[in-house]
Amino acid sequence: MTILDSLQTLGRSVFIGCFGLVAARIAVYEEEDDEDDEDDEDDEDFDVTTEAQVVAYLNDQQRIAAELASRQSTERDKITANHDEIVAKRDEEVAALKEMVAALSLENAELKTKIASTTPCGLQNIEGEA
Repeated sequence: MTILDSLQTLGRSVFIGCFGLVAARIAVYEEEDDEDDEDDEDDEDFDVTTEAQVVAYLNDQQRIAAELASRQSTERDKITANHDEIVAKRDEEVAALKEMVAALSLENAELKTKIASTTPCGLQNIEGEA
């Protein structure tokens, strides 16, 4: 589950929870309204304000989720680019090391040939030590 999925699930839960709270508050104010009919306009203003606040909050949560998804994508791209750069450097270093090994092997073979040509038993001693 990605961060975006988690945030969407959280947003839905908050959305449902907020409207549940709004419904509960509306029920409470309707009970009070039955007791006092003079507060009709105040109750309607409160309900509209509460719904507007919930909508604003949910819009803010969606904006935050979009920003997080964008950041996640940007970070993923940076990590991928960094990884690709590291792999390229490693491949260059491996190629350089292979060239060095090949050069050393050639140099070693040349030295063995040189020693063998100058000293008949020298090559046997070198091979015996190696």
